[in-house]
Amino acid sequence: MSRIAIFVVWVGPLPNGFSFWLDTARRQPFDLIFITDQPRPEGAGDVTWVPTTLAALREGLSRLIGYPVSLEYPYKLSEYRPFWGLLYQDLIEGYDYWGHTDLDMVFGDMTPFLEEALQGQPDKVFNRGHFGLFRNIPRVNEVCFPEAVERLRFVFQTQESCGFDEWLGIGRVAQKAGLKMYLEEIVADIRPNDYRFRCTAGAGNSYEHEVFLLENGELVRYYVTGGAVQAKRYAYIHFQKRRMSFPEHYDPGKTYQVGIGGIREIRAFGGTPAEVRRLDGRDYIHAFRRLVKRARIRLGLAPRSLNLYLSTLEYT
Repeated sequence: MSRIAIFVVWVGPLPNGFSFWLDTARRQPFDLIFITDQPRPEGAGDVTWVPTTLAALREGLSRLIGYPVSLEYPYKLSEYRPFWGLLYQDLIEGYDYWGHTDLDMVFGDMTPFLEEALQGQPDKVFNRGHFGLFRNIPRVNEVCFPEAVERLRFVFQTQESCGFDEWLGIGRVAQKAGLKMYLEEIVADIRPNDYRFRCTAGAGNSYEHEVFLLENGELVRYYVTGGAVQAKRYAYIHFQKRRMSFPEHYDPGKTYQVGIGGIREIRAFGGTPAEVRRLDGRDYIHAFRRLVKRARIRLGLAPRSLNLYLSTLEYT
């Protein structure tokens, strides 16, 4: 398989469940590069760990892009994910691909998904901010220069998040540049505002009863349809904007449910419709909190995202 380096650029305390995330990430066919202001934690000895600060990142990105960029708070870092390959090109020498990922997720078995995705040597792989790859060649690494960085000054100079790391941003820049792309969905992307663990529309159909399990090193969604249990495997599961608890470490020999309230070890799953229904929880308090948060955003009482701004731009 191609050599892959994955960046995590993180400022501030590492999140709850980091050790569990790291256990699932270290089993994958890529090398991790952390750019962070946090000390190296126990168990991360094989991870490339590069110290930085938010101010240093802002200064480096401003030099790279060619004008002062906005980076006043860590959440804005996601905007700049397509630039990590240039900003830290010395760290990815010898790699075929580099990419980025996030920490509000856990991995199943990425190997078969990446083997299929990279067969045709695409230039850009996937359209999600929580996991994406770029072919490590100058034409791809420099795809935003010079036109996109000039055209999208507002994106990089506003304090608000515009979602440039996803389809409406770098995805359309890559499309206009004629990059060869592989865009099959491999993620169980959980709806952030729902009272259940259900996939977003782009990640697959939802069912009346379904459950997500880590078992035998794989991430599997079991769902009931037509009175029978069906299974679908994913590369990873993304559970943004949820309060989650985690075991201290991940053991691939055990079975875990990824669901309401967090990740918990369960007994071996028997695969019956009754078991799926029993494990398929509800969290109406979470849904209410998200409803209140969205109301605060609409009233101007909480930071807003400007993702829709990118949809107003013409790229062709």
